[in-house]
Amino acid sequence: MIPSVEEDKEAREETWKRYLISSRYLCIYQKEHFAKVIDKETWNEVEISSDLFNILKKCDGRLHKFYPEELEIINILIKQGIVTYADEVSKDFNQHQIKESKDILPRPIEGAIAHVTGRCNLNCKHCYFSPHRTSEELSTEEWKKVFEQLYEMGVYKVEITGGEPLIRKDIIQICETLKEYEFLTTIITNATLLDEHFLENLVDSGVSAFGVSLDCATPKTFTDFRGEDYFFKVINNLKMIRDYRDSGKLSYFCVSTMLTRKTAKELFDLYQILKSEIKPDTWVIERPYASGNYKKYIAEYDIPVVESAPILHKLLLQIRRDKPNFPYRIHLDKYYTYLNPERYSHIDFSKVYAPYSVEDWACGRHFQHLYILPNGDIVWCDYKEVCPNPIGNVRNESISEIWRKSEEIKKGMKLKNFVCKNCKYVRYCGGGCRFIPITRGEGIQGCDRDFRYYIEYGIKKGLYENGKNF
Repeated sequence: MIPSVEEDKEAREETWKRYLISSRYLCIYQKEHFAKVIDKETWNEVEISSDLFNILKKCDGRLHKFYPEELEIINILIKQGIVTYADEVSKDFNQHQIKESKDILPRPIEGAIAHVTGRCNLNCKHCYFSPHRTSEELSTEEWKKVFEQLYEMGVYKVEITGGEPLIRKDIIQICETLKEYEFLTTIITNATLLDEHFLENLVDSGVSAFGVSLDCATPKTFTDFRGEDYFFKVINNLKMIRDYRDSGKLSYFCVSTMLTRKTAKELFDLYQILKSEIKPDTWVIERPYASGNYKKYIAEYDIPVVESAPILHKLLLQIRRDKPNFPYRIHLDKYYTYLNPERYSHIDFSKVYAPYSVEDWACGRHFQHLYILPNGDIVWCDYKEVCPNPIGNVRNESISEIWRKSEEIKKGMKLKNFVCKNCKYVRYCGGGCRFIPITRGEGIQGCDRDFRYYIEYGIKKGLYENGKNF
């Protein structure tokens, strides 16, 4: 427990000292929402009290007054490597290591997804973002102003995506701005434009993590689905990213796979490549939605849940036998998440089994994230079918004002107001995605029937017993 700081400090002994937060750590405080210490090398987060945050605020290399109980805590933080003693004012301290929101938001922003471009060097058949390919793009300076506002709002994670973000000639400058504000930065890329020099520059500019698309195990299927023959280049670049991760230059990387009727045939071969050669921290498998480019190809490529569920179950059994050493997790669509037992050995899964209730929000992830389109429009979901009209534009309003307006849109979005309220499966799925009911004519409060089928199938297979689905 952190000792109270509300007592009469003047009556107690005080000491003037200099301490410094180690450059490896970020201290985050969003008023009324959370306070955290984050390890920038691993992205591990630890929630702390506001009292402890106030002590850490004084660890900026300058002389500050400390009381005995604060010094006890400082000594613990020194042993943990979070704080160091400073003999003199340090030139290395970055003031942005301490992020304190200047604004009390109605809802915390966990991270921002910045679509810096709609352009791409590929023509993937599943691309949902194709309607934005010709939209006007914010300039380098405009993105800098966006990131400055995000910093002032207490945001600490930024995902740079597109289109293909590496197609922008100023991507290094954009990332350097993120580094200046000490954001945890992820690049979502198809990895076709990477080479060793480019990767090194991105890492030096502050990129902490990568998300890379890879759907199949052969060049033929890659070319068919992505439009260009870059299969071996992507494989080699993933190995290069893996080496950077293993050397400690990157925090982690994720591989994302789109499951279609054609890529499903190579899913197990791809699993073997990832398990034996690539070894990502996370592997995410998803089915594309009927949006953008995919509308033209859905009849040929789409694999319905009645076919994908048995395939994923078979893969799940293989994973259980193998117990692959993926550092974090394997996420099988809306179906099952395999967690590395060593990494997650501290979790009592009986306490997280069936965690959802009708009092929870639908689309929770979207409601906690800020989506910025290439032209500066802000939406609460970047699928045009779900959010056809922007909430606002960063060129015309502050992000804080737009975020507050979004609260009006989100009113009534609790599961108790949806058809989910009487569903026996809601505790497993949390309502699912809004795209499915909207595009099937049920409206925003309808049922994600794909997720429901997965749940029903999983229960028949015994996957949802004793918290095994988490």
